[in-house]
Amino acid sequence: MIELINVNNLIIPEHLPIKNLLESSLMSNCFKWVLENLSDGNGCGLDYSGGFTFWSDLDDYDKTFYEEEFTGVEVDYRDSQVVIDYETIYKYFQIAVSNYLKTYPNEKEEFHQLLSKMKEVFGL
Repeated sequence: MIELINVNNLIIPEHLPIKNLLESSLMSNCFKWVLENLSDGNGCGLDYSGGFTFWSDLDDYDKTFYEEEFTGVEVDYRDSQVVIDYETIYKYFQIAVSNYLKTYPNEKEEFHQLLSKMKEVFGL
């Protein structure tokens, strides 16, 4: 099986939820779907695993559960949550896509377009 992100790629150990959630998305055959959603600036969830949330995804009630507004993407995997800034999460997706394309090189153009769109949406 493809390993999208190796633990050695993690900038800090607290970012482990991104690795786990991306692996879960791959196992659920929805890695591309996740990338499409995030590159459109939309959060998304995976059944039984967790999800990716932007501040703008939250309604007023859900925002009350946070001490302050966050910038970036909240990555929630099972019982672990971490907010990762846009630049860092983009780097993780670059690594994940690069590893994915080693097995599926025929999808290179489409995935690179999605990464480019993500970069633009994140303002990088």
